[in-house]
Formats: sequence, structure tokens, C-alpha cells
Amino acid sequence: MDLPRFSFGSSPAMAERLAALVVAGRKTATVGSVSAAPEAESRPGMRWIVEVAPGRGVCIIETLEVTQRRFCDMDAAFAAEEGERDLSLAWWR
Repeated sequence: MDLPRFSFGSSPAMAERLAALVVAGRKTATVGSVSAAPEAESRPGMRWIVEVAPGRGVCIIETLEVTQRRFCDMDAAFAAEEGERDLSLAWWR
């Protein structure tokens, strides 16, 4: 399948942990950098292969919505959709 591939997080352990949250349906949102390369920018309808290691995909996700917000404008609903720890905005920040 010729889809863009990526992994969440900054380490192999984090990629495994976050991918497991996606597969479980708990992580349904994420944050990306506005300085990302144009080819890495997500658009609604785009599908991605989530990898836990190079060449080891675990699922395919689809971008439903893309919004830009400042850090200070993130809300509790988004923090819960990120699916990490206790789902709180306080932890997310």
C-alpha cells in the first residue's frame, strides 16, 4: 500500500505505547508542528500507516480534521482526544 508512513513520539518505546492507544481507540487526535515539511502536512481524507518501527505498520488512520491553535488555546476536549495519561488538560500541558 502506497500511503505515507510515520510513528508517534520520539522513541521506539513511545511509538509502541502511542500506537497501542490508537489501535485501542483511545487516541483519536494528535499535535503536529506547523513547521513540518509540506509533504508531511495532513489534510482531511488523507490516510497514514502508523508504524511502531520502520516497515512495521500496525494500523491505518485517516485525517478527519486539521485545525491550528495556539498552545494556550488547547482545551480539555482535545486533551481527552489525545488519549494519554489521565486525559486531562492539566497533564497534557
